[in-house]
Amino acid sequence: MTITPINNNSVDQDDGDEFEVIRIRKGGIEAVATGAVVSADFSGDPSWGFEQTAENSLGGLGVVSLYQMTLTWLSLERDVKAGRITRKAQIKKALADGWTASKNSAVYVIAVSALLGFFPILSLPVSLIAIGGGVAMGAKLSRAFWGALSDEQQLNLRTAADDAGVRLDAIIHGGKPADGSAPA
Repeated sequence: MTITPINNNSVDQDDGDEFEVIRIRKGGIEAVATGAVVSADFSGDPSWGFEQTAENSLGGLGVVSLYQMTLTWLSLERDVKAGRITRKAQIKKALADGWTASKNSAVYVIAVSALLGFFPILSLPVSLIAIGGGVAMGAKLSRAFWGALSDEQQLNLRTAADDAGVRLDAIIHGGKPADGSAPA
């Protein structure tokens, strides 16, 4: 079975067939500063310079990779549930996309990590940028999660949200109702 793609993303099936995916969400630059700031302290001691740069770079690349793997996983979940692709193909595509995202953003993550490692005075402005990046990441992940839900699950959540007085359209569709009408 082949679906006409919106973009050129494809997933290799176990049997060698290629399945065209309607849309796979891609992470962007929002993960770079967030990853460099929200990295783990592997050595356990406060450090600056090369050690800090290395720690921030490793942690930052891990964040970028996990972020893209999660976006890809969620983008393909409906296709797995519908039987259009296998779980194994979903895992393979998520891992490949995570690895590609790490390679493509390595220079940027290392540059931000070096700035933080050698110029700690920049920690505050980069942290503020990272907060914005984290919000953007959360919004993309929320939309990807919503898209991974079945129509029945979406309806159940909408009903529960309406009962609680919460407007899901403001969260999921950036303030625009799903039917295209003006917000209330």
